Amino acid sequence: MNRLFSFFTLIGVLLLTGCGDMSIGPPSSPSTLDPRGPNAAHLAELWWIMLALGAAIYLLVVVLLAAALLRGRRATNATAPEPVSGDVGRRWVFWGGIALPLVVLGIVFGYTIYTLAALQDPRDPAALHVRVVGRRWWWDVSYPDYGIVTPNELHIPVGTPVQIQLESADVIHSFWVPELHGKMI
Repeated sequence: MNRLFSFFTLIGVLLLTGCGDMSIGPPSSPSTLDPRGPNAAHLAELWWIMLALGAAIYLLVVVLLAAALLRGRRATNATAPEPVSGDVGRRWVFWGGIALPLVVLGIVFGYTIYTLAALQDPRDPAALHVRVVGRRWWWDVSYPDYGIVTPNELHIPVGTPVQIQLESADVIHSFWVPELHGKMI
């Protein structure tokens, strides 16, 4: 009993160490799951759907595994286990190995296509144009309409659609502001 308590205490501590700063104000680190723009909201919604489907499948597998283990345990206590017909095995392979994965992958694929279409076709025209040039160890951020250039800092007004033009001077970079959009290359 003491080991079981220790085990669950350790699991609880490990789970709680992943919790972020829940204070009021801006987050301490960027998070994809804290969307601040419409594109990031689409990506976060896709992530939550994939997490829910993955968790449901995981729970289904755990339940089926527990049922199989309990059935095997009951069979060892009985004198002779019941034979399983080939028809039942084929049904398990079809529904659990072919039909269910196709349905789940179809849902994820369809929602991914929907999300990509929403990301590719912005509804609002951009009110602010920003040019971001990836350099060897820094970002050159310029606002051509205003003649402002900043190193490594992106300043955008809240609630304003922004078009970011990405370029690279001497390296291959990925640009990612998790709260606003997915990673851009």
